[in-house]
Amino acid sequence: MTGLLAEPPVDHATTATTPTRFVQMLGELRCVGAAKQLLRGGNASDGFTTPWEAGRLELSGEAFALLPW
Repeated sequence: MTGLLAEPPVDHATTATTPTRFVQMLGELRCVGAAKQLLRGGNASDGFTTPWEAGRLELSGEAFALLPW
């Protein structure tokens, strides 16, 4: 989890957001638990809509979860 927190998947200068809740979820649920909760939710998270509005979906947590690890 240290590597993930070292470089958050959201570019703050581009999207004007900070991943405070996402980082909190990582601490509470760990990486897989946070990803599952975000991906199964019925509503889009701010971590998705804000990059979408900025035309930078590659910075969303959803895009990050799809990377080939």
